[in-house]
Amino acid sequence: MIAEDSASDDRPIGMMVTTSDPYKTGPMSVGVKYNTNSDSWDTDTFNQMAISGEFRTVGSASLINSNLPYSGHWAEFDGNDDYLISDSAAHPMYLSGEPWAFGGIVRVDSSPSASYFFARATGQTSGAIKLGFTANDNLYFHYGSNSANLHFTSSGTFPLNNDYGFYVDYDGGSTGTASSQVSDYYSRFRIKQVNLTTGAVSDVAGSWSNTNRGISNNGAGGWLFVGASWANSEDFDGRVYTFGVTTLENGETPDDNEISMFIRDPVQWVNDYKIGEPYRDFDSTTTNNNFQLNNSESAKATQVYLLFSGDDIQSTDDGIYSNNTFISARNYVQNLGGNYLASTNSANNNTQEGTSAVDANQDYKSIADFRHSDFYTSTATAYAGFFSGLMEFDVSGTGNDQLASVRSGSTLASINFDTTNDEVAVSAPLTVSKLPGNNYTNTWDTVDDGELVLNFGDTMSSDANSAYISNEVFAAEINDGGEQIDGSSGGNSNMAGVMVSYNTLDKEDSDLFHNNGNDPMPDAEYATWGFWALGSVDVSPNSGTQTAGVHLGTWVAGELVDQSEIPTSGSASMTGAAVVKAAYRYAQNGTNYDVHKYTTTADVAATFNWGSSAYTGNMVVTNFDDKNPIVSNAGFTSFNVNLNSNNANTYTGTSTTVIQNGWSGGAAVKGALYGGNTVDESGGRINVSLYKNGALNESGANDFYVAEGIYLMD
Repeated sequence: MIAEDSASDDRPIGMMVTTSDPYKTGPMSVGVKYNTNSDSWDTDTFNQMAISGEFRTVGSASLINSNLPYSGHWAEFDGNDDYLISDSAAHPMYLSGEPWAFGGIVRVDSSPSASYFFARATGQTSGAIKLGFTANDNLYFHYGSNSANLHFTSSGTFPLNNDYGFYVDYDGGSTGTASSQVSDYYSRFRIKQVNLTTGAVSDVAGSWSNTNRGISNNGAGGWLFVGASWANSEDFDGRVYTFGVTTLENGETPDDNEISMFIRDPVQWVNDYKIGEPYRDFDSTTTNNNFQLNNSESAKATQVYLLFSGDDIQSTDDGIYSNNTFISARNYVQNLGGNYLASTNSANNNTQEGTSAVDANQDYKSIADFRHSDFYTSTATAYAGFFSGLMEFDVSGTGNDQLASVRSGSTLASINFDTTNDEVAVSAPLTVSKLPGNNYTNTWDTVDDGELVLNFGDTMSSDANSAYISNEVFAAEINDGGEQIDGSSGGNSNMAGVMVSYNTLDKEDSDLFHNNGNDPMPDAEYATWGFWALGSVDVSPNSGTQTAGVHLGTWVAGELVDQSEIPTSGSASMTGAAVVKAAYRYAQNGTNYDVHKYTTTADVAATFNWGSSAYTGNMVVTNFDDKNPIVSNAGFTSFNVNLNSNNANTYTGTSTTVIQNGWSGGAAVKGALYGGNTVDESGGRINVSLYKNGALNESGANDFYVAEGIYLMD
């Protein structure tokens, strides 16, 4: 779910997971929050509406036509004061008497009276350029005011509840007011239909007429409208999938190929026909030489609205909300700038985002149906795995947190799913270890090491400390039992924390996994992974109070194979990815802190060689934090790890790659084999340390790099 962050100008924050009790309402102390503004997890109190024990299944959005890549979502208008309006008059149809083109894909649900899906207007009765349907389902185009205009009506009708692609352009010539020239005025416009399946372009047959022989000046400025001809006027009932509008240069006449692409694939049209090309400015006859994305002038001259289908190709969500109610759609040409379409803060303007992800599956399914769908294969009620992270020990609130590694040891973390009460219980025995010592980290005096056992979620059905939908979609709040490192005397309200599966997020993190970057985690059938966080008022039983926390730790777990199911001959190969929390200090001297912390990824591949009494293997980690100066200098952006096991369902390994340029350290892994009746997947923890040890006041002599994380392969 999405919430509003009142502490940061009402920007949205991404997801909450609340209680698993389907009948509880009102404020609840259980909740998980990932704040995308501060990149942090937290627990909080939320006011939850009642939910039912059944839910609508929602798949990925399917396209209305495989040739229309941006038709899985749309703007839905109900014909009752719904519309979208441009945020300003800076748009391609700003000038009267200068050429332009517009069009898009629409579906009309009903047309009891004349209504318009695309329009530009300077007033309710002036400066109009509008395209829509008549009450008889004819296509209708109007140019001008109510008292002086040119208008076109198609000779044929268009059946309702079908999808259509329409295009109109204007050559910039005279449009009034000599009676002897009205035929010339009509010829300034081309009105076309695009076959959405084949891409064929045809003229819409029909007839022209006029009021007072047209209009010589249709006014400057105004606003663009989608779903109406003006605010609350001639409202449209139906869908708009895409809407595009652009200036044309004098003498520029798009051919059928360009028109077809403009309607069916406007993003490809921008790439093929606009980027790098000259274009006319939106408010003058000036020609600019180099059209570019994310350029404000280009975005005023060409506007492409994918209407909520652009999430996967933009750096931000295509649709944004004001006050959690009023939706806006971004201009693809400059999706983080201005030039957007917005619904207004009127009571009746309830423009909605439509998606075939809901329309394609109207049946209601129980949670049990979802858990036993083809979405994943495992039906195990218990997973085993690994937690990993960096613990940050506070130093009197200075921000110079001293670090320790925290990871699962010989006893794996356990995750138990209660499918009856829709709960999850997690136990994670962890080892907290000091970083490899050098003359700088040896000055750290707040770090405590030892054993720490964390418990998340529910141990009985009345706890309500977890939310469990499936083995891949769940979250749990930490149980505060006063746990400390090698102790349990922290008292009440000592600890807060949460763990959540990554698949709970509706959309992958665009910074963590992105195009031209490392591969994402595999879509495993017997394992899953996620993040965890911890904050402790007093993490150490030593005298005094020691605040500490883990920020964006990672975990992986799955259905362990039985030892008898491990092959005794042959080999298996797997590929996947790793996610680690990294920290480093570089080119520093003395006691300067300057430690940088972040999350990064790597590619992972492994080969297992099975044997009758033991098995071995080799893991290759590539693209490992290759922009980090220490990792790069040490020649550790790729490394090999030898794997060994005595035929148990777990294994260990250490790196064999030679570290360069005087760095010490290396990498180590501990992993497990996952699957049903055979070995199908593997996941585990991975840690990397690189460090030097020298004179304290010598620059770079005590630099270090450390990373703690997890990997998953299939």
